[in-house]
Amino acid sequence: MRHRYRPLLAAMVAVTAACDIPTEPPKWETMWIAPLTRTEVPIGAFLPSRVRVTEDRSEFRASVAGADLSTTLAELCGTCGPLHGARVPKPGFAFTIRAALALPRDLLSVSMAAGEVVIDLTNGLGFDPVRPGGAARGRIVSTVMTGGTVLAADTLDGEDEAFPTDATTRFEIPWVAATIKDAVVVSIHIESPAGDSVRIDTSRVFGVEVFPFEVGATEVVVRFAAKEITTRPVELDVAGVDPNFTTHARRGAFVLDIMNPFSAGGTFSLEVATPQMQTTKPFVITPGEATQRIDFTGEELRGILGRDSVVLSATGVLSSSAGLLTLRPQQSVMIGSRIELVVGPEGG
Repeated sequence: MRHRYRPLLAAMVAVTAACDIPTEPPKWETMWIAPLTRTEVPIGAFLPSRVRVTEDRSEFRASVAGADLSTTLAELCGTCGPLHGARVPKPGFAFTIRAALALPRDLLSVSMAAGEVVIDLTNGLGFDPVRPGGAARGRIVSTVMTGGTVLAADTLDGEDEAFPTDATTRFEIPWVAATIKDAVVVSIHIESPAGDSVRIDTSRVFGVEVFPFEVGATEVVVRFAAKEITTRPVELDVAGVDPNFTTHARRGAFVLDIMNPFSAGGTFSLEVATPQMQTTKPFVITPGEATQRIDFTGEELRGILGRDSVVLSATGVLSSSAGLLTLRPQQSVMIGSRIELVVGPEGG
């Protein structure tokens, strides 16, 4: 999206109203300075895929893919294999289903706010694993962990409720705020005691579905070696600049005030484009605050001022020697600019 910016036109019109711009070539040089525009490299340009910033820029949202961890009775119960097809007292067994859910690629660390993970369990085993008969009681524990830290846990306890065959139960498990640097590991631990006689079918499935979820974060660390970056194009409203400025423009400069909060820098090209011409000038973005002065000839300025559809943009490659960046949602590279215009006689 292009943004229109009017300060230059307003400044030039105001100056023209207050002063007499000579219609004949001036006898000496004067310099005119006016605000030009501002643009930014938004935080989204630095984020890997499956990571976004919210519209109000209050937090990042990182998408974590779900998983189907469904498992057969043959895998859950090692002693059930020889009993396949027989009707016998149900053997006791304990088994943990575990899977690692990877963070988005190039996302190295997430300072995570509180949230929730949703897991559906479907009992297709042909018997109740937590109330298999009589007074026997088992349990199913769902846990979400990272790097040894438990983020969330919930238990279906046979003392409190049954889990009949073909039923589905949903765990909506809130997690605590934490910093994630490793994969998110989901584990489903099933403790099923021996029980009444049932027909053993080792092909039957215990269903586990972990739904995709988003992690809210106030800070992330991303892998960042080098990336091509383009600023948002800005359309300059300079068509109404008094012709005396353009006719007698001898030289000038675009002065860029750059605020870069990231530990990354690189060489960029400033592009000023009209339907008739395109001018490209190099400049450098470094970490921190800096001012860059980009010189223009009088001929180049005369090709810009007083023209319709003048668009300003910048493209370049930012790189980080450390190979990573720490990002917060409110950050962006801000580029303010102003124009210095020298008006004077021919040959000045």
